[in-house]
Amino acid sequence: MPVMMRALTDTLNNKRREDAAEQVLLFHIKLAKNEPRFLRRQLVDVVGTMFDIAEDKSLEERTRHLAIEFVLALVEAREKAPGMMKKLPLFTTTCFAVLLNLLLDIKDKPSWHSLEIWYDQAGVTDNYIYGRECLGRFSKALGGKTIAPIELEQLDAYLVVPEWEKRHAALIALSQIAEGSSKVMMKYLEQIVYMVAFQDPHPRVR
Repeated sequence: MPVMMRALTDTLNNKRREDAAEQVLLFHIKLAKNEPRFLRRQLVDVVGTMFDIAEDKSLEERTRHLAIEFVLALVEAREKAPGMMKKLPLFTTTCFAVLLNLLLDIKDKPSWHSLEIWYDQAGVTDNYIYGRECLGRFSKALGGKTIAPIELEQLDAYLVVPEWEKRHAALIALSQIAEGSSKVMMKYLEQIVYMVAFQDPHPRVR
């Protein structure tokens, strides 16, 4: 596995061979789905490499998404490797932050703010759509008891920053978590109400 990871990173460093790297990533996704325990001994290094790829904006969007897909495949393979990802140090916090960053890729235009009918999909990108989908899958796979405390802490910090994209991302992420962990989220109802009960100056957030 170390050799395979080195081959992957070397291929990615050669921008002209990024399509070959995508094939390697597809192989790893298949491996994660079918034989997740095979990756156990090198899990820290492999997942760390995938996070690095996912956050490298110099790479193609598809390549970055495949790296995230690999990580989610491991999370969703919980029946074949129970508890494996939960035991990985800082995994939940790091993965959530990576997915949350995808929601920041959203565009806005001042002209939209004056429209009587405002379209929810206006300005969304492929990164945003994929990030939203992944947050739902991630929350459902790990379970509310594991993910809710960590996510709420990060979202609370996002709601007080000046960038409207982060405040918007926090509210979208909160809705995705609630869909997959509604029973657990009820325990945090007071905190959630406090988080969302504000009049944001930006129409996209409001």
